[in-house]
Amino acid sequence: MKEEEYPQFALLMAKLSVAYQKDLIPELVEVYWTHLKLYSLDSIVLSVNYAINESAFFPKVSELRKYIMEYGRVYESRRIESPKEQVCPPEIAKKWIREIEKALDKPIIKTI
Repeated sequence: MKEEEYPQFALLMAKLSVAYQKDLIPELVEVYWTHLKLYSLDSIVLSVNYAINESAFFPKVSELRKYIMEYGRVYESRRIESPKEQVCPPEIAKKWIREIEKALDKPIIKTI
């Protein structure tokens, strides 16, 4: 991912937080960003959606990486259309993150 995709990535982390009812703190988002930023945003979207559909627990970084590898092969072999439509523009992602942080009365990601 590119640095400018961080807001969209953070929104995906917020999606996981809601799906698994887990508190999200900036340090957790940073750990996931550090270890997943080597992958494309498309891959992260696919792995997050796969995790929500298949895993009973908040996925660890290693599990999301595993999903990227496993689901990526399926994605390529079936020539599934890109999930880009599932990713909002950075400006909207930033706005949503600010609204989430305001509602929680705490930051959930590093300053954007």
